[in-house]
Amino acid sequence: DSSFFYIADMGNNLNQRKNQVIYKLNPDKNSLPRAYGEKPLEIKFQYADQKFFPPDQSDWNFDAEAIVWFRDSLFIFSKNNTKPFNGYSKIYALPDLPGNYKVSPRDSFSMGKLGFLQEAVTSAAMSNDKKKLILISCNKLWIFYDFQHSDFFGGHSAEFIFDNFTQKEAVAFDNKNNLYVTDEKTTSFLGGKMYYYKLWKYFNGEVPYTTQIISKVKISVKDKGHINFHYSLSETGQLEVNIYNEKDLIISSGKKEILKPSVAE
Repeated sequence: DSSFFYIADMGNNLNQRKNQVIYKLNPDKNSLPRAYGEKPLEIKFQYADQKFFPPDQSDWNFDAEAIVWFRDSLFIFSKNNTKPFNGYSKIYALPDLPGNYKVSPRDSFSMGKLGFLQEAVTSAAMSNDKKKLILISCNKLWIFYDFQHSDFFGGHSAEFIFDNFTQKEAVAFDNKNNLYVTDEKTTSFLGGKMYYYKLWKYFNGEVPYTTQIISKVKISVKDKGHINFHYSLSETGQLEVNIYNEKDLIISSGKKEILKPSVAE
């Protein structure tokens, strides 16, 4: 919406960089030959909570590949590589203005505790209506919605597990709030593909949950009370619902045999 492009040079696999920079490009002016165009603006930053370069590996959480623009600010999501892996992605906010900044984490969210390869954040995207945020890893995607202002982790969230494990590196919305995901080509037969998910139709039951697209859905609701959700099954099978507490322990569960294709609440 800002009419600018942002290129984030902030990869930090070894957690020892001090010179992260985001280039803000005007596509009408910066695309011209340098003699006639303008230099991109530079938004430089360092992490205020990083004291050592590199820190102890238990604190390796100063790498980032994921960034979104939202309401005149840039939001960065860290790529966790702590050992042992704790799964938390930190969120940092930057003004959409050239300068040199020190940024502190505003919040954090646990993508899970399976490990770096499965749950380190590799990309982020904001929906066109600015009401949904996506974070992806190689193994899953998280949807954040019903948030207030830029408190992305303060609303509701849903977790979708990909049906294949590849090095997924990018996600983007189309104008209907469906998703494109791409993965990196790692071998002659693995990766190098684009995937299309009609994701938002899951919430209203238009598209069935099938193992060909997703294998698990996890919905987190912070408000007390009951939860209504729709499900649609294209074939027979067993529907299982587990309820977890904040420590990710099952406190209640239920199973239901589905004898024919059905849609229900």
